[in-house]
This record gives sequence, C-alpha cells and structure tokens, in this order.
Amino acid sequence: MNKTLEIGRSGMLSQQSRLNRISGNLANVETAGYKRSQVSFSAEVRMAMQSDSVAVAEVPEDRLRGGGGVRALRDFTDLKQGMLTASPDFFDFAIEGTGFFGVRDEAGELFLTRQGGFSLQEDGRLVDASGRIAELALKPGASLTPETLKLEQLTLSGTGELMEMDPSTGKTRTLGQLILYDASNHAQGLISAGESSFRPLDEGALYTNLEQPGAFGAVKASSLERSNVNLLEEMTQLLMTQRAYQLSAKSVSSGDEMMQMVNEIL
Repeated sequence: MNKTLEIGRSGMLSQQSRLNRISGNLANVETAGYKRSQVSFSAEVRMAMQSDSVAVAEVPEDRLRGGGGVRALRDFTDLKQGMLTASPDFFDFAIEGTGFFGVRDEAGELFLTRQGGFSLQEDGRLVDASGRIAELALKPGASLTPETLKLEQLTLSGTGELMEMDPSTGKTRTLGQLILYDASNHAQGLISAGESSFRPLDEGALYTNLEQPGAFGAVKASSLERSNVNLLEEMTQLLMTQRAYQLSAKSVSSGDEMMQMVNEIL
C-alpha cells in the first residue's frame, strides 16, 4: 500500500510538470519565434514481488510486479521551424531554415533567438523587444542611423546582408551583415533563457554564418516566424494529462483509505 501511494504521488508530480509545460505553450501560441517546451518521463525501476530491495536483474521475469510509476526526467525544447508570416515592418526578420539571431544584453551576454522582431534606434543599433542589441557586422564607414537611411532603398539578402540602393545609379552597396549563430548539439550546447531565447553554455563552441555561410537558412525581411505550438495538439495533450493526473490522485486517495482501514483493524 505504501508503494501504491508512492506510485500515485510520483505520477501526480510528473503530470503536474507536464501541465506546467503545456500551460506555457498555450500562453505563447501567438508569440513570434517561440519554441514549444516538452518534458520527458522515465519509468521507475521495476522491483521484485517479494522484496522491494531486490533489483530486476536479480529475480525471474515471472516474479516482477508492474512498473513503479514515472518521474519527470528532463525538459527539452522542440526547435522545429514555425510558419513564416508577412510583416509590414522591414526590420522584422525571420530565418527560413537553420540558425539563430544573436543578441546581446547590456552586460554583453550573448543570447540566441528566432524572434526577429527588431527596431532601428536613433544611434543606428538594431534592438529586439527586450532591448537586446542584434549582432550585426557593419562595413567600415557604414551607418544605420535613421536620418541617413531610406527604408524604400533597403534590401536584405538571403545570407543576411543589409544593402542600400542608390536610386540615381541603381547600384547597391552592402552596409553590413546580420550574424547568425548555431551549435552542433542543441541539447547540450543551449539552455532556455526565457523570452523565446537561448543562452549558449560555451560561446566558443558556436559557429556563425560568417564562418560557415552554407550551414544556415535564408534570412527574410518583413517576415516573422510564428510559434511552432500546435493549438489542437496542445489541447489534446492537456486533456490527456489532466485525466492522468486525476487517476494518480485517485490512486493516492485509495491508498490512504486502505491505510486507514488497516490502522483501524490493528
């Protein structure tokens, strides 16, 4: 009976963890660049029927009881591409394919994000909604100050090069290039940092489109990547998880009732 209570409580904690992730996904279904969060589970080690201290390997298969419940193992992020949508703002950028935009906070710490909603400041810096500065390799002598730019003359290449056209000659000149980042192992190289962004565990292990241009997707202006959360799928998972939580809670309640009956008999 103690094992029943243990399994039930383990199940409740695991399903609560899943509910938290689903709630976060539903709350960010309209957040540009958001990547859905998931939690993986592991079955508790099965034990022998006659002794809770005997490992599975030490007893025949026919003496095993069912699994000992589940536990939340780790969180992970689904980095699948979200749908790209058109935007009226030129400085709304999206990546179709592999890669992340690089942005730095006031302390100079690097964050990677797929949320490319940038705005041009008076000092010529591109910043995201959180005020972090986009990584941009400017050409010598080039400036992005608003008074020197005309939006209708700006274009963005697929490799992230920001170019300006001279209306009198029709020629273009490159002002700079957006720096895209990526890691060879997302699971071990990146950790979630909130605000639809990730923090690299080791900045030196990252590579950029300046070094490996062919390893990145195409950058598009006047576009935003939508969240990759599937509303129908999340609602289905929500109902299933709520039901699993209720069943775990019921097992705990039943275990408590049995323990009470035993205590009364004894």
